[in-house]
Amino acid sequence: MSDAITAGLSRQTGLLKELRILASNVANASTEGYKREASVFTEYVSRRDEGSLSLGSLRGRYAVMEDGALRKTGGTYDLALSGRGFFAVQRGDDVLLTRAGRFQTNAEGLLVTPQGHPVLGEGGGVIEVPPESREVVVSPDGTVSIDGLATARLGVFDAPGGSLMRAGDTLWQPTEAYTFVDEAVLHQGFLEQSNVNPVMEIARLTEAQRLFEAGTDLADAEHRRLESLIRTLSEL
Repeated sequence: MSDAITAGLSRQTGLLKELRILASNVANASTEGYKREASVFTEYVSRRDEGSLSLGSLRGRYAVMEDGALRKTGGTYDLALSGRGFFAVQRGDDVLLTRAGRFQTNAEGLLVTPQGHPVLGEGGGVIEVPPESREVVVSPDGTVSIDGLATARLGVFDAPGGSLMRAGDTLWQPTEAYTFVDEAVLHQGFLEQSNVNPVMEIARLTEAQRLFEAGTDLADAEHRRLESLIRTLSEL
């Protein structure tokens, strides 16, 4: 395999992964609580007698945890966070973290996500809201008051940087111990939007697509060159 093809394949593989990441960001631009992903590219330079060969590849990806904009909804169970921290939800045997705060109550009076996962309090227990409740107020520190009586406190947790694995569009699986965030600020009646800038992501997606197409054209040209060389040598 020629150096040109080797370098091209390495580059194309990274660009294909980059396209998938950018496409996912664009698809989730309107997903509440979504955190965009970015790529890390590296370059390996191999020295040769006739020069050097540069191999670029995508070596990693990471989530950008910047806050998204807050949108006012007025919903009683719509909750948003400012700064660090995540809500905790129970999915099966796993405790997952999320910034998507569109919650509701189920038939048993538990505070849950739209998928039915219970939202957890500061001690890891569920949050109960009796069906006959007339007024539910969530204070900035997470205290839940029902008809004027404080009954629970929403859990806001954080995990060490780099220890969160994506377990869904807006769900995160902590791989290390997570801790309660006492200074978290909650906003009732608001939802945090995705931190994706659609214009910027579409521009990056277009650029990556053009680079991929250029790489494909280069690979085709190199393939034709080698075919022509082999044909010429076989006629000698």
